[in-house]
Amino acid sequence: NIGVEHSALTKDPYLFGINLDMSPQDFIAADRLISCTKAGCTGIDFEICKRASMGHPNNKGAIAYANAIYP
Repeated sequence: NIGVEHSALTKDPYLFGINLDMSPQDFIAADRLISCTKAGCTGIDFEICKRASMGHPNNKGAIAYANAIYP
C-alpha cells in the first residue's frame, strides 16, 4: 500500500511523476522516446507515450510492492 506520503510529486515518492518542464522522471525516458518515434506515435499519443512512466512504481515503489506481496 503506497500511502499519500509516497505519492508522485512528494518529497519521498514511490511512483514516477513528472518534472516541472513536463519531462518524465524515469531512467529509461530517452530509450522510450526512441521507441515512441519508431512506433509512429504522433500528436497526443506521442505526448502520452513519452510520459508513460508517470504513476508507475519507481525503484522504492517496486521494492515496497514486492515486500507487500512477499513479506
